[in-house]
Amino acid sequence: MVVDFDNSILYGYRSSDLQFELFRRGRKLENGIWVIDNPKEIVTYKDGITNLSKHNIFPSLAVDAVPYPIDWPDTDRMYYFAGMVMERARQMDIPLRWGGDLNMNTKVKDERFVDLPHFEIVVV
Repeated sequence: MVVDFDNSILYGYRSSDLQFELFRRGRKLENGIWVIDNPKEIVTYKDGITNLSKHNIFPSLAVDAVPYPIDWPDTDRMYYFAGMVMERARQMDIPLRWGGDLNMNTKVKDERFVDLPHFEIVVV
């Protein structure tokens, strides 16, 4: 039996303004420097100005996708979905990196920053 997922695409291309808005989440400005105020609210470390995301390139080299219907607390389902996406990309010879294994070592428990919806094309 083949299982497919319906999914929601949250973001593809993002403008610099939107990227900066997401960067500000979980941070506050102190003495001209953005400092982390609430680590649980951090969405990205890319500000879209001096540090671009692959979402800021047009056409976008990144997409944020989650299984539909969206159930944020069900991270197991997101890992399952990501495994299917990564395998499909491998079958199609598309070099892909996923936000649950950003260092691409196939170990998901050693990540300092986890972005489960994030998939990006690896440019070689």
